[in-house]
This record gives sequence, C-alpha cells and structure tokens, in this order.
Amino acid sequence: LDLFLAKDGKLLAQAEVSELEQFDISSIKEHSAVLWSRIVSQIPYQGRVLSRQGLRVTVNLGKKDGINENSIVNAIQILKINRHPKFNFIVSSEKEIIGKIKLLKVDDTLSFGELILEKEKGAVGKGTKLAGLDPITYPVAGLGKLDFGRSPSGGPSHSQIAFGENPTSWVPQRPPTFGQVGASLGLGQFSGNMSLSSAGPISASNNLYPTVSLAGELWVTPDWTVRARLNQGIIPISNPRSGSNPKNLSQSLSETDIAIAYVFYSGYSVWDAKVEGTAGFAKYRLFVDNSDLRSFTTMDYSGFKFGAKGSFPVIEDLSWSVGGYVNFFLNPSMKESPVTSGSDNDASINQFGILAIHRLGERLKLESSLDFAVYSAQFTGEGNGSESATSASHRHVGLSASVYYLF
Repeated sequence: LDLFLAKDGKLLAQAEVSELEQFDISSIKEHSAVLWSRIVSQIPYQGRVLSRQGLRVTVNLGKKDGINENSIVNAIQILKINRHPKFNFIVSSEKEIIGKIKLLKVDDTLSFGELILEKEKGAVGKGTKLAGLDPITYPVAGLGKLDFGRSPSGGPSHSQIAFGENPTSWVPQRPPTFGQVGASLGLGQFSGNMSLSSAGPISASNNLYPTVSLAGELWVTPDWTVRARLNQGIIPISNPRSGSNPKNLSQSLSETDIAIAYVFYSGYSVWDAKVEGTAGFAKYRLFVDNSDLRSFTTMDYSGFKFGAKGSFPVIEDLSWSVGGYVNFFLNPSMKESPVTSGSDNDASINQFGILAIHRLGERLKLESSLDFAVYSAQFTGEGNGSESATSASHRHVGLSASVYYLF
C-alpha cells in the first residue's frame, strides 16, 4: 500500500505484506486494515489545529482517534524530514514540541481544548501539527525494587522472563539506499583465432579457465547509478603453430569497465522489475607469451559503450528475478604488442548475457550470469613484425556466481 502526496506526487509512506495465505474478502479487508495502520504510523503527525481564538483551539481529533476529555496532546513543529534517497518515502523525522493542549470537549472526529503551554506567544495556530496520542509510559518502581536481577519474591525478574539473559535492542533493518559491492568467481571457455599471411589460419582454445571479479555501484540519485567492474583471468593454451616454441603459452586476461546508468523502476523497491540504459568506457587486454615463431600477439581492445540491462521478478515475494544485458561499442580501437599484424585495423566488440538473481536478505543477494563476448579485428597493410595477418578474434563464454552486499 502506497501513500502519495498530491502536492508534488512523491511517495510519502509505504507498507507491504509479503505473504497472503488466503485471498478471500475478509482476509483482504483484515490485511488492508493492517497496511493502513502501518501507513498512518509512518506519518510524522496525527492531527492539526483547525482554529484558535485566544487560548481556545479546535482540533481535528476525536474519540475515533482514541482520545478522551482531559487528554493532553502535543503541538509540534517538524524540523526535518529524512526521505529514502531512491524511493522518497519518509524514513524518519525530527520534531520539536512547541505547545500542549488540554482537550475539554471531545466528539467523534472533532475536539475543543485550551492551550496550557506554548513555546512563545503565537507559536501555535491554524495548521499546527499535533502528535503524542500514544505516549510511551514506564512503570514506577520503589527503591526496594531496583534489584533488576531478582524480584522481591526471590524469583527471576519480569525483564528476564520477557527478554531472557543479556537482552539487546531490536530495530527493523533499513532498506539499502547507497549502493552495492560484490565479488564473483567464474569459469570460462576461450577460443582464439588468427589468420597469418604465410602460415595461414591458426587457432587455440581452452575449455575451462578461472576468473575472479570485483564490482561496485553507487546510487547517486533515485534514477542515476555509477558502477565499476574489474575482471581477471588466467588462460593457458597450447601453441598451435608447428615448429614454434614454447609448446605451451600462458595468457592473462584483464578487463575494466566504468559506466553510468539511468534506471527505470516499476515499483519502489530495489527488488522490483527495472530497465536501465547504460553508457561508459570498457577496456579488454589479453596478454600472451612470446614464441620464436610468433603465433599470437598481446591485444588491447578499448572503446565507449552503450547498452541496456533489465530484470524482473518471477515469483511474488521478489526473491527470484531473471534478466539480461547487451552492450554496443562505438568505434572501438585495438592495439597490439610487441609487434603489429598490420599497418591499420578495424576492431569490433560484441557483448551480451543472461542473469539470474536470488534475494538472500534485505542487504544480500546472489547473482549468476552467463556471459558471451567476441573481440575481433580486420588488418590492412603490412605490420612491423616478421609476419603480417589478415584477421584475429577472441571468443569468450563464461559462467559466474557473484555475492553482493547492498548498503
């Protein structure tokens, strides 16, 4: 249940029931009443002053609000409202008591009272907010009852019965508002191809290589997100060129990615369905060992990317979601070392993937992804090495599992 403010259209309060065991009308009415009471409890005041004449005031509270004659309510001033940075509902508020009103006549929805305390003259007037209908009270104990460990009868105290030994305070966990950080482990398949001018096409592959990644997001505003990612991998291969040494070549993979995203949410929770557009810069480097008859070169691909990403829950409690992403690169570049395979090259990058997300808790999630990437280049002219090439490509297929902490 959501409550919006008509003045600016912002979400004011939100309450939800995660599981409904029955869907009959009586059950829905019961849950609706519970939701409404939760919504009302989030509003930082409970009534208003309708008018004031001298010390006499009229308020919009009555017997239906649980007050009686001679009740005293607080006139307050709201100093600050703290809103959720992403979804705008009220998280907390800071208030100051500026007066007290004693109610002399109480009707069902209207009451008349007298101002008995005022911070300064004229501080309480029409529109002043009212609170304190449910004051917190504590039992008054005599000096003989100050032994908190035992009751006067010699048995355990009421606090021990109610809370157990070494009780600690409990507060509800606030939803994540600032971002997330995570780490992942993965396994991948690699295939590398290169068409040499004299030796012809050569290829090498690795069907199972390990990767490790670190990633982070910062939710700058409810709509804008900044993210970064670092991925590392080790890919050993056999030297595919006949007569070339060494017979086994080591490769190291390094990927960095920095992007901003504009996010569209279908609801007011980070677990709701969402679609985002992304823009950023990515860099891919695959280092390979030298060999006496050169097979492959170290290649660095980089470029500005644009893409889309989305996910949607597949069960009602939002604990499981599926999604995907795709990235397009605008005029990517490729550099080789220690030699070049041509005087110029035309590079291209293709990336897309499938996601599965499991909510482990309010601040913890597990994400698995199946990723596909192809890096390729067409060469023209003669390179500065002993042998030129016409084309080269790297293909990666990876499966990874990530754990994210949301804060």
